[in-house]
Amino acid sequence: MYEKIRELCAKRGLSIRKLEIDCNLSHGSLSKWDKHKPSFDRIQSVADYLGVPVDFLLSEKSDTSSDAVQNSAQPVWYTDPDAAKLAEQYFTDPSYRILFDAAQGSTADDLRLAAEMLKRLKESRGD
Repeated sequence: MYEKIRELCAKRGLSIRKLEIDCNLSHGSLSKWDKHKPSFDRIQSVADYLGVPVDFLLSEKSDTSSDAVQNSAQPVWYTDPDAAKLAEQYFTDPSYRILFDAAQGSTADDLRLAAEMLKRLKESRGD
């Protein structure tokens, strides 16, 4: 992902450091994104800054031409249309992102407890 971001910056006459500053990222953090995946919000911030879809940054495609960027609406790893639709919903709906961010690093037991709590909350509201 870093090489793709670097190429996009170069095509736009931007430095990586300016992008990091403007997106409130720490110095040198972009170069570590290939090893340590950032939060979705950070990826979204960089994608918005560069004017590309998040899916393009996350895809395996290395072509940074404008045609390649425009044709990157669907991630290449979602071959099932239903899975792609769910993934898009999770990526674009902030309430789902909150749940996924909160779930990172949780144990399976923690996740089961949280799911049970949400289920009971819905039942108590009559959903």
